[in-house]
Amino acid sequence: LLILDGHGSHVTKAFIEYAHANKILVLLFPPHATHALQPLDVACFRSLAHHYSEELLHRGHTTEGWAPVAQSDFFPLFWAAWKKTFTKDLIEEAFRCTRIYLLDADVVLESFKNTTLKSPSTTLELTRLKPALELPS
Repeated sequence: LLILDGHGSHVTKAFIEYAHANKILVLLFPPHATHALQPLDVACFRSLAHHYSEELLHRGHTTEGWAPVAQSDFFPLFWAAWKKTFTKDLIEEAFRCTRIYLLDADVVLESFKNTTLKSPSTTLELTRLKPALELPS
């Protein structure tokens, strides 16, 4: 299931054909309504901003003070905030707040049983896949 803002610029004929060919269910929200309907907007992003601000404050108190964040410092601060934010409980709460419920998890899980994963067949495919497989420490 892929949930998107229904704005016309986000959905093209090629996108719909790709989703259909790859058995991706697409749910379109009314245009410009994600601030009220999208789980990330309703519950997660505010929490992420809060936790990132906490990380910045902690950095300011434990380092050279209120110096600008260097590019090399951004991701460690962001990742710490991300891990505090995107918990199972908060994600479930986000879906509850927006009234998006999984009616029958077994139906969704059953749809994956006969799915076969495609292995990379070229060096280019493997090169593109490698960054996605590496998790930040």
